[in-house]
Amino acid sequence: MSDPDVPINSVKRSYDVIDEIREREQVGVTELAEALEIPKSTLHNHLQTLEQLGYLVQQEEKYRLSTKFLHLGREARNSHEVFLYGREKVKRLGEQSDAYCQLVCEENGRGTILLATRWQYEDLPPTAKHVYPMHEYLHTNAPGRQFSHSFLRNELKKSSIVTACQKTQIKR
Repeated sequence: MSDPDVPINSVKRSYDVIDEIREREQVGVTELAEALEIPKSTLHNHLQTLEQLGYLVQQEEKYRLSTKFLHLGREARNSHEVFLYGREKVKRLGEQSDAYCQLVCEENGRGTILLATRWQYEDLPPTAKHVYPMHEYLHTNAPGRQFSHSFLRNELKKSSIVTACQKTQIKR
């Protein structure tokens, strides 16, 4: 099915394949084709391409995401301005407060935890789906709500400053 909101539908389709495999962890061609409502032949082309590029691994007739995504995520985080300037401050804050602290950035209305102090993967149950680093809508978690609140507060301040400047100009 064509999506009028994207310029290249085949790229979107490949990302739909990746997202569906991520949701299911491992999946066969028939199940995936049914879930995405696309012909097996079309899906097979996407799977082969993604596997040849190193983004998927096929094991026993099922596909899963490759560890290449770990590398891409690390590179995205390590080059992010918020991470570069905030990581040491968050680490220090965590050490000083002996509390769980997070460094969160916003992209496209979603918050992503770039760094968390005192976070232990080993403490999570094996069935935990959403673990650090998460990428969720801002309104669904505490850091995101704080981020939204701070953003709105800053926008109100900017609005007040603009209003004050406009009033000053009018009086002249």
